[in-house]
Amino acid sequence: MMSMTKEHKHILTKYRVELVEEITLDHALWDQLRTRGVITQSVHRNIMHNNHEKEQIGLLLDHLPRRPDTSFDSFCEALIATEQDHIVSQYLRQADQPECCQKRAINDSEDVSSSKKICLQDDKMMEEDDLDLIDGPCDVYVTHCRSQFYENHKRGAYPMNKVWRGHALIINVQTVMGQPPRKGTDIDRDKLEKLWHAMHFQTQIYNDEDGLGAEEIYEKVKAFVSKTTDEDQACVICLLSHGAEDRIFGSDGDTIPVTRIIRLLEGKNAPQLAGKPKILIMQACRGKTEDSGVRYEDEPDNAQLQPSGSDVIVCHPTLHGYMSWRNTQRGSWFISAIVQVLAKHAHDLDILKLLTRVNAAVSLKESSQGQKKQIPEFSSCLRKDLFFFPGIRK
Repeated sequence: MMSMTKEHKHILTKYRVELVEEITLDHALWDQLRTRGVITQSVHRNIMHNNHEKEQIGLLLDHLPRRPDTSFDSFCEALIATEQDHIVSQYLRQADQPECCQKRAINDSEDVSSSKKICLQDDKMMEEDDLDLIDGPCDVYVTHCRSQFYENHKRGAYPMNKVWRGHALIINVQTVMGQPPRKGTDIDRDKLEKLWHAMHFQTQIYNDEDGLGAEEIYEKVKAFVSKTTDEDQACVICLLSHGAEDRIFGSDGDTIPVTRIIRLLEGKNAPQLAGKPKILIMQACRGKTEDSGVRYEDEPDNAQLQPSGSDVIVCHPTLHGYMSWRNTQRGSWFISAIVQVLAKHAHDLDILKLLTRVNAAVSLKESSQGQKKQIPEFSSCLRKDLFFFPGIRK
């Protein structure tokens, strides 16, 4: 069996410092390395005797050149499977990448309906591609933050560096009594789940079958918030439903004031989250006014949110009094923009700049039903910069 080629050995040597610095050697990567035959159980145990992660990575890099040459590709695949594909593209496969080392979806799904599938790479400028939303189910590739960027920006920002930053809740209401079904909302749900998982949040999802009447939604959010702990660095809540003015609909047709949800995030009700960023994302109409501005199955999602307390940011799909738009087969404009913009730019932009890009992306969309437009809105009571620092795990 042939050992690793000189070219691959040279790559591992040349970029050793960067690899030791940037690889996250967690349980997921170990599992991938064992499954793909890169290491054996005994080698794993020997490396784990060293308590410091950087030393473990160094020993792993020492071990790789002694393995068969196919182990190099397997090593690349293991990194890709654990959302560390930026390391592969930047250091290990800089030219003529084989198919095995292309970026993959977080869930390794090959069902990509859009012919405009893209890999999201670093970019510093607001380019036209940033504003070209991909409709329908899509792969979610989150660009990881460089260690130097983290070191340069962590001071003065909210701490965001644990293996799991915290918890994310997605409430997904598809059917509301007396309202048309919210076709396409499951696509929004799936995109958000992939995004928050990749951003190091443990995600909990509720659908219609879990009981999503108005009061049940409130109780589920209340229980979710109460289960967060002092160890959490942030909290994310996503509410997908019909809406009207300052209220959100439950599946029973009753409504709940969004201010009740916000109050659950106040320091007196969630002391374990005091001083930590709390993000509330709404996908629901805020009224019945159509914003005229142009395609087939786009439907309106029939909530003025004013955060109480500090460290809360609330993201609306549209201005107060206006409808938001959702494609029955492709999901909503707003959620598509959030997922694409954060996946591409969360590695080097704070949340206020990210949401400004979301606004720009959605503002360019047009509905098929009479040239209708939409502009999102967010309100922030954050006291510090909020960078997600994806890929940084201390």
